[in-house]
Amino acid sequence: MTPADAGDTGRPTADVETSLAAPESAATDATARAGAAVSGETDDVATAADDEAPRGPRWYASAWVPRLIVALLAAAAGLLRIPGVRWGLPAGLHPDEWVITRGAIQMAAANSFEPPYFSRPDHLEMQLSTLLYRAYSQLAFGAPAERMFDQHPGDFLAISRSVTVAFGVAAVVLAYAVGHRFGTISGLVAAFLFAFFGPFIENGSFATPDVPLTTLMLAVVLASIWYIERPGWRNLVIGCALVALAVTLKYPGALGAIPLGVAIVTVAVRTRAWGRAVLHAIGAPAIFVASIFAFSPVLITDFAEVRRQLTAQDGENGHLGADGLSWSGNLGYYVDAFSPWLGSILLVAAVVGLIWCVRDRKVVALPLVFGVAYWFAMSALALHWARWGLPILITPLILAAVGFGRTTEWLIARRRAGARFAMPTLVIGAAVATLSGVTVLIGGIAAAAHFAATDTRLEALKTFERLGMTAENTVMDGYSPLMPGIPSPITSSVSLEDGRLVVHDLPGAQYAVVSSGMYPRYFASTKYQAEQDVYRALANLPVVAKWAPSGAGLRVVAEPTSLRRDLDFIGDVARGGLSGPTITVYRLPDAG
Repeated sequence: MTPADAGDTGRPTADVETSLAAPESAATDATARAGAAVSGETDDVATAADDEAPRGPRWYASAWVPRLIVALLAAAAGLLRIPGVRWGLPAGLHPDEWVITRGAIQMAAANSFEPPYFSRPDHLEMQLSTLLYRAYSQLAFGAPAERMFDQHPGDFLAISRSVTVAFGVAAVVLAYAVGHRFGTISGLVAAFLFAFFGPFIENGSFATPDVPLTTLMLAVVLASIWYIERPGWRNLVIGCALVALAVTLKYPGALGAIPLGVAIVTVAVRTRAWGRAVLHAIGAPAIFVASIFAFSPVLITDFAEVRRQLTAQDGENGHLGADGLSWSGNLGYYVDAFSPWLGSILLVAAVVGLIWCVRDRKVVALPLVFGVAYWFAMSALALHWARWGLPILITPLILAAVGFGRTTEWLIARRRAGARFAMPTLVIGAAVATLSGVTVLIGGIAAAAHFAATDTRLEALKTFERLGMTAENTVMDGYSPLMPGIPSPITSSVSLEDGRLVVHDLPGAQYAVVSSGMYPRYFASTKYQAEQDVYRALANLPVVAKWAPSGAGLRVVAEPTSLRRDLDFIGDVARGGLSGPTITVYRLPDAG
């Protein structure tokens, strides 16, 4: 194979494409190199690429072309996430962001780099935020961050959100690096998907750990591939350090050990270098713990608090409205949450990608088992949120990229070989891929439009001011205009006694405000019958005002339907439509 041909394959010449069982020559060679293998420094486990005809078009024979495309995709990904950075500021509309902002400012005030909270634990984001807070406050105000935080809370929240955006942009580059192991087209498709996939944009501007965790898990998958290609202590240390860094973001980051373990076993089976495998298997936990201690020592020194958080967070009653699904029910929950975003075409492409990985004997695909393992593990928890499952998407998205890329390369090779079916199939495939790509792109734009639209809670404040509505004369749900980012139920202030609404601890209350961000949680389970009765009674009161978000129905796996929905939503926002929960104001009767 000539150098030009190697460039046309779009894959490194050291790519691993052989079967899971090492060929006789490789096994013999590994035995001859036993000493080097045990030391862990051998670099030539990866075999040469096959000698097939060059795959794919020649436009990417020069390395700068795909790199330029990836850079443009990363820039577009960043631009789409900017509306979310300024969303709702200075109001804190998201209920979980305070952990990072308050934790970071407490660290700045104490002149400490030890995070004060352990709930998720969010330590990496707190540490990055406190460094940025200090720099920004000195440059912008010439004063310490702790003095300026309460005066400019929106600025500091935007900084923490920008950290999440940076992780999301980095995921685009990492997706290309992983996908490129299967071909340049596969890498570019993977970068496109991670740049514009709706759930990543929906959660890609919050000061929360889910998108950063997904990025680090993608980095762990890449490090595991590196280890398969070139097993040694360096790549093992990189992988273990990334897993430790992920744990400082969110405890499920420990599941990143799965692709690393798969990589160690894969190399051991292929090379028969059992001594090295044992050393690496023993050394990996030690490297992990040492890395945790380096990144956030309090996770080791205050492990009792870590254990308390881990045991306290898993339980049916941990969150209001938890529906107590079984393990199989949670598995189905994540399928229902993500399959409409993937759509039928990407789902089929992922299956095709898996078939290509098996056909091509791509052992570097084995770390992609991570997504399945993460799906199973997170479903074992009693609680579930769609954003918790974002790392699951690594596997179907990369496999879908492989399906598109590898099929395109194969069809191009068949066309060059004179196969008559190749060109019509390419045209049909291009049309199908375009429909999927446009659906993903428009879905991402619609997710960004959600943040560009005015939130119902902020729009309602204008009417609240006109009516003189305040916390002194209004009982309310959380996620409502006067309590925008707090999950507090109205039933803590209102009850139903003998069929009559009774307001507690607020004499002279005139208004009741309910939010669709709150009351559906009570209708998720029959155990909240009393609360449901309160909401039903409130619904019979006179409506003073109501604000509803723009919307065009639920997403489905059929791309044309989801595409139409997203275009309708974007159009509604362009015409001044709102986003956020539905807010309804009722006038209370004399509650006595």
